[in-house]
Amino acid sequence: DKGQNICLKCGKGTYNNKIGQGECKNCATGKYNSLEGSFEIYDCAKCSEGQYQNAVGQESCEKCNPGYYSNEEGLSECKKCNAGRYNSEEGGTLSNCIYCPKGTFGEEIGQISKGTSCINCPKGRSSIQLGRIIPCDECSIGQAINEVGQENCISCNYGKYSNEIGLSECKNCPKGQFMNEIGHSLLKCNECKIGFYVSFI
Repeated sequence: DKGQNICLKCGKGTYNNKIGQGECKNCATGKYNSLEGSFEIYDCAKCSEGQYQNAVGQESCEKCNPGYYSNEEGLSECKKCNAGRYNSEEGGTLSNCIYCPKGTFGEEIGQISKGTSCINCPKGRSSIQLGRIIPCDECSIGQAINEVGQENCISCNYGKYSNEIGLSECKNCPKGQFMNEIGHSLLKCNECKIGFYVSFI
């Protein structure tokens, strides 16, 4: 057998802070060391925001995948973007998780695009909230909306009414009745008085 005639440098991702050791110590998860011959645990640096490391003894950190983020240093895993938000970039921080726009909502976490994360409000519903995570609000009585992905419902025009929530279209006043106000919350139109009539719908 041949004895050792030289001590070797600790490799990248490791360190040794004691004399007379037979092996070097690994940097912990969430940390890395790109230097050789390190003799301080402090040479194991924390992964930056937007990065992670889930293995020990590593010389670098990994970027968070799209749909994930890291908002603090030294993490061993990234977090999924919350429902109502999405992130299409690698190495994202919390600010890279973008809110779904008004007129939409998102129920799933860890989404990577607006198209998969943000669902348009259906007809008869709307939302003025960014990053909404529950279904959109139904249009109130006296309102309706006939398009998807809308921020606001529209008040019923003259001659029309809405007597229930969540309508996509306002109803025409029936013959013999009228509505001379916009967006009125009356459950029905006004009846023509004696001596007057309305024939069209």
